[in-house]
Formats: sequence, structure tokens, C-alpha cells
Amino acid sequence: MQHPTIDYQNIFESMPKKCALLNALNDSFELISITETYVQLTTTSREELIGISIFKNFIGNPNFTESSQKLKEAFQRCISKKSTSKLTRYRHDTIDVSGKSIEKYWKITNKPILKDNQVQMILLTLEDITEEILEKNNFQATQKDERLQSFIESAPFPIGIYIGKEMRIAFANQAIIDVWGKKEVVGKTYSEILPELENQEIFQQLDTVFTTGKAFHSKNQRIDLEHKKKLKTFYFNYSFTPLFDVSGNVYGVMNTAANVTDLNVALQKVAESEDRYRTLIENSTVAAALYRGEDLILQYANNIMLNFWGKDASAIGKSLYNAVPELLNQDFPKLMKAVYETGEEYTGFEQMATLLIDGELKDSYFNFTYKPLRNQDGHIYGIHHMAVDVTAQVLIKKELEKSENNFRMIILQAPVAICIFHGEDYKFGIINSLMERILGRKASFLEGKPFFEAMPEMINDGLKPILDEIMIHGTSYKSEEQKFILPRGDSQETIYTSYIYEPIKDASGKVKSIVVVASDTTQQVLARRKIEEVVSARTKDLAEANKSLKESNAELEQFAYIASHDLQEPLRKISIFGKMLEESLENVSDRSLNYMNKINRSTQRMSNLIKDILGYSQLSKDTDVFRKVDLNKSLKRIITDYELIIEQKNVSLDWTELPVIEAIPLQISQLLSNLISNSIKYSREGIAPEITLTSENASQEEVIKHNLPFAKTKYVKITFTDNGIGFKQEYAEKIFAIFQRLHGKTDYEGTGIGLAMCKKIAQNHYGTIFAEGSDSFGAKFVLLLPIKQEKK
Repeated sequence: MQHPTIDYQNIFESMPKKCALLNALNDSFELISITETYVQLTTTSREELIGISIFKNFIGNPNFTESSQKLKEAFQRCISKKSTSKLTRYRHDTIDVSGKSIEKYWKITNKPILKDNQVQMILLTLEDITEEILEKNNFQATQKDERLQSFIESAPFPIGIYIGKEMRIAFANQAIIDVWGKKEVVGKTYSEILPELENQEIFQQLDTVFTTGKAFHSKNQRIDLEHKKKLKTFYFNYSFTPLFDVSGNVYGVMNTAANVTDLNVALQKVAESEDRYRTLIENSTVAAALYRGEDLILQYANNIMLNFWGKDASAIGKSLYNAVPELLNQDFPKLMKAVYETGEEYTGFEQMATLLIDGELKDSYFNFTYKPLRNQDGHIYGIHHMAVDVTAQVLIKKELEKSENNFRMIILQAPVAICIFHGEDYKFGIINSLMERILGRKASFLEGKPFFEAMPEMINDGLKPILDEIMIHGTSYKSEEQKFILPRGDSQETIYTSYIYEPIKDASGKVKSIVVVASDTTQQVLARRKIEEVVSARTKDLAEANKSLKESNAELEQFAYIASHDLQEPLRKISIFGKMLEESLENVSDRSLNYMNKINRSTQRMSNLIKDILGYSQLSKDTDVFRKVDLNKSLKRIITDYELIIEQKNVSLDWTELPVIEAIPLQISQLLSNLISNSIKYSREGIAPEITLTSENASQEEVIKHNLPFAKTKYVKITFTDNGIGFKQEYAEKIFAIFQRLHGKTDYEGTGIGLAMCKKIAQNHYGTIFAEGSDSFGAKFVLLLPIKQEKK
């Protein structure tokens, strides 16, 4: 069976896709074979294409010179990696039969054909994606145009948008329509609306911008426009700016302009008449000067400019840098030279100049212009200089900036929570970290948002009427411990806050902002409530205790009365009748005599006890008066009272010089007497008592340690020591309690009230007494008393 011969060349050329087989053995990439659909992309024949480099017939676009390079790089990747390479979006315009360029976009696939593991050929496949790209571009351009339209329509200066090479008007705001003096311009071409511009270079400028993608700017350009069927001369500063689509292609031009006709007409008139120009300068309300020639000879300068320089009229006629030499080392010579050489006007804003004023260099700030002046031939012959002193404004602005920075730092570092509300919707401004903590949200979330939008939890807390009142009347507001429920993570928490609203007013007195200073008082409120509960309960207990104490005091007073009258009288009778009985009886037995002695001793002890109780109860009265008391004299009187027992027991009593203090004389004598009596009473059997008194100033530490009330008053420290029987230290507190005894009644006499009276007397004098015991070396009593009474 005979098989037909297969002509692979014809098969390849008949393939429906746009394909080409390229020689990959050199960098020319000649065409080996191409499909018919590929040939149709060109304006030549198959025979003219075969054997020719693809870059000679597929050269890309003049406006997209990188296209060919991208294609070559794709071929090289295919060869080096021996794998398919792709270009997903490749711009290559085709030419129709009339020679017109058609915008085209392609997806290119390069597949390697190998032999002996070497890429011999590349199979190039083209896929036309123009429709997809153009639809996307048109959609994006439409969106961009919608955003531009809003801006253009509201702009106060002329703006127009022209689409396509024919410059069809897509948008035009009212300002540019007024300049043109035309109506219903949108949708028409620029040349159709303004045919009078045909010979004024405007059309050429627009075409150049659209073709090159480079903006064009012009200043003080004369343009003649038809208004009411007559040509009228205008002067404009204008710009033609290219508009690019997402693929980087120019799709239109934006025209912005400023009408400077009045300024140019004025300058022309000044140039035509120097007298009028000089008058203009001299009468100008701003500083003005005119410099002629490259040497900048000062021809005119009004008084305002001369005052700025610190010069007088003698500067006229001199070179500027001879008249004002301090300018030489500043930027101004370079700026003026550039204006003179280039013819471009220079405008300076808030620029510093150091000038010699009254013999002292001072820094000032100016807004100024250097404008080149031209003669009728267009040659620059001088510079017109106008200036305004803005030193005060600049310094104020710098100070404000510094103050604002300082204010911000103060707020951010403040130890209390602070934030600022701006405007009538109370937008958050500065917020420090403590305020973040109270509000439960970060400053990055809050800043710029209205208060009640950012903190909806606080809408019903009654704050808005307060803020509105402050905004209207400018009054402060303060609140203490107000309850709020605020966010804390994923939950909410009840807190209490004290805060102040303070208005910030502008120069006119209108409230523009509100400062909020707050502190979280939650812990204080909760603690106070707890304390109030405890205090309430304690107050109730104290009231009951006070009532009980009053009842006890009443009973004690009643007892004192009974003891004074009702108890002592029977005791006296018992004692008298006992003595009478003893005297009337003859031959009394020893047993009966013993009973009689017991009766007498018991009645005596009872009498002593009643007297001591009465004495102790009298110490609670506050009617006694403090006087200066010399403790040396008091001690001597006590020794005289104890003279007999001192002699009987051979008591040795030594003391150092004692001070004069403010005291209740009777009580202080009772105190000293009780201590001496105590030492004599509890002496050792067969050993003569030795009692020593020493005196010194008490230290501040001792005053504080014993919690004495007069912290700033000097206290005296009096120490009593003896060689008696002493006591164990564990009883040092007990011995000062009323009716407390460490020994039996038969061992040592006493009622157990003497030391209790000593303690009470010390307390009455805003002092204290304490004991240090030893059962081997006797006892020591320490008395701390104020030298001068602060309370009486």
C-alpha cells in the first residue's frame, strides 16, 4: 500500500494560529517559516519575510522602544532554560492598508525545538488580547475620569481635560469656560472650540505633550482669544500635563492655567513709563525696588525697602551689594543672577535674610519676588523686586510649632489621662496612654474619629449635652466619680472616673477644641465604699461602747460618792467601836486580842483602799490647771513627808538636777511620792533601800517609739532605780493595772492602785511611764514627760 508524501511545510503554513518558526542559532532570529495568519499581520509578502530577522519586520512601536528588547530577552530565556517562555502582555501596533497605526496587544509563547539537546529553533505563537486590554483600560480610565471630574468642577482655577490625539474635550470647569467665553464645549475638539489659536503654537504644544508624554509649562504667555466676536489679549501661566492609562500610554492631556493678564499689563505699563513705574514703587504698600543691568544698580527703592535694609536714600545709584554688602554671603546674589540670565521669575516664601540694622546683624523673614524686566526687543535689562516682611508671622509660626510639639509631648507624658476633641463632632485628636487605658481602645483606632462613633458605649451617658453646652458657651465642666461601662478586651467593665472638660478658644473667642483630663477613681470609690461600710459598723460599735462607758462613769461617780460618804462612815464606827470594846474588856485572852487586831487592820486596809479609789477617780477630771513646777522642790517636800520611815529603814536617796516642767502640781507630787513609796515598800529584808533618780532629755526616737502626742516638743526622761526585790519583766505591763498585786497582802502592804495612779498621771501630762524588771537587781521605772504643754 502506497502512502502519500506529507508536506510539513504546507501543513505548518496552513495552521490557523499566528505562528513563526525562528532560527535560534544566532541573535538575529531569522524567520524560517510562518503561517498565513502571521503574514496577514504585515504589509509585505511571505517571500520578503523568510530569512529576515524578526526584529526587522516585528520592530515594535517608536513610543515603546523597550518592546523589542523584552522580546529578545524572552527568546534568550527560552534558549538558556530550554523551556517555554512567555510574554503575557506585549504592545505591538499593526498598520492597516491606509498606513494608519492600529493599537494592538499580544500574548506571546516561545517554545524551544531541540536537537542533540541544543535549541535549534523557536516556535513563536501570537494570541491577540487587544480587546481584553482595551476594555480594561477604558474601564480604569472611566473611573479615573469620574474622580477627576469632581476635583475639576470645584477647582477655583481653570482646568480642562482633553482626550485622544484630536484633543476632544472630556471635562471643563466653569473657570476655564469663562476664560474661553464659550458654551457647550464638552464633546467637541479643542481646535473646534478655539480656532483662533491656530497660529499661536498651542495646538503644536498639545500634540507634543500627547506624543512625547512630557509635560509643558509656560509663564506669562500671551494668548489671543475671541470674546464677543473680537480678539482679546490675555496672559496666562499654564501647563499641559499628559494623562496615562494603566499600561503607561498617554490617553489625554490635562490643562491647568492661571490668568495673569492684569499683572502683565501692569508690568508692561510700568516698563513703558519709568516715571509712572517710580511712582508705583514709591507709593506701593509693599517693599519694592528696581535693579538695572548685570551689576544690579539700584535705580529705585521705596522707603519700605530701604527700612528693611536699614539704609537711607544714599543707597540709590549704588550696586546692590555695595549698598547692602551683608547680602553677598547669602543666597540672594545667586538667585538674582539666575533670574537675570534665564529670564525666569523667582518667588521666595518665608526666606531668611540677615541684615545690618542699627549696627547689629538681625535675622528677618520675607516673602518676595524677583521678576526679570525686558525691553521692547525682549532683552532683560533689570529686575523688579517686591517683598513683604513676614518675620512676625514666621516667628509666631515657629513658636506655635514648638508649643504644639511641647503641648503634644506634655499630653503624651502627662501623669493623668488626657485627650483632645476637635470640632462640633468631637473628633479625637491627641490621646495619651492613660486615656487609652480608661477608654479601653488604642489611640491608633480613636484618632480622627468622632467621639460617639468611636465610643458608642458612651452615647447614653449624658455627655453630648454637656459637650454641646461647652462648645456653645465656652464654659468648663467638672464631674466627680461618674460611672461608665467601658470595653475591656472582649468584655465590658464598670469604672468610675473623675474628669474635667476645658474649652480651647481661637483668637475670636470661638471654641474650637475641648481638652479632657480624667482619672480612673474606680479603686478609690470601691475602697471608700468598703471603708464606709466598716466605719458604719464601727461607728455603731463605738456608739454602744460610748454609751456603756458613760454608764460606767456614772456608776463610778456614784460609787465614789458612796465610798466618800456611805462606806467610810461605817468603817469609822467599826474602828471606834473596836477600840472601845478593846478598852472596856478586862483580862482579854490572847485569842480575842488577835481577833481585835485583825478587825483593826482590816478596817484600816479598807479605809486606805477607799481613799486610793477616790484619789484615782479624781485623776479623770480635767479641771486641774498646768503650772510651772520645779521637780527638785517637789521631791524635797516628799522627802520631808517620808522623813521618819527614811530614817527607820535607813533609806539612801540620790538624784541629779531635775528640770522645771509644766505640770499639775498635786498630781506630779503624787506621782513622785508613789514611786518613792513603792521602792521603800518593796525593799529587800535586811538590806537598806537605795533609790536613785536621774534626769536627761528624751531622744526623738524614744518620743516616736512611745507614740507621744507632742512630736515637736522636748520631753524629759526621769529614771527611778532601786535595789529592792524587783519583778520579772513579764509583769512589766501588769503592775500598772488597777488592783494588780504581785505579792500577798500579808507580805507587803498596799491596795494595788499606786502604780495605776502613776500611769494615769503620766497620761494626764501627755507622757508615759514604763518599767524594766529584774528579780535580782531591783526595779527601774522610766518616766517621759513634756517640758512644755502644747495642749492644756
